[in-house]
Amino acid sequence: MVSRRVLTRHIAKELYGGEKQSEVVSQLAAYIVEHRLQNEIGQIVGDIAHNLANMGRTTAYVTTARPLDPALLASVKQKVLNMESVKDAEIIEIVDPAILGGVVIETPTKRFDASVAHKLKRLKHAV
Repeated sequence: MVSRRVLTRHIAKELYGGEKQSEVVSQLAAYIVEHRLQNEIGQIVGDIAHNLANMGRTTAYVTTARPLDPALLASVKQKVLNMESVKDAEIIEIVDPAILGGVVIETPTKRFDASVAHKLKRLKHAV
């Protein structure tokens, strides 16, 4: 069995190098089960994200009330690149009408919530 640091660095290199994500994840899942590392999944995923960020890449989950148009998507991607100080970012769009408006951006290391629902919640608690 290899150390978690070696494992996560290897997985990050494979993902960064363009290997098919589903295959890499399947191999990682099999390794985790085989070596009974289920309790370490959160740490493993965090370490992989950290390694990818060090390589200049991150993933961001962007939640909006409606789908983003291409210009706004490009603007959000630029914000993610600046937030994380990386060269590349994969943007995964999530449409959730419950946030009412605005945007929520989640990366492995940060959360930016400028949703209307969040602002209303803060206002409610301030009164």
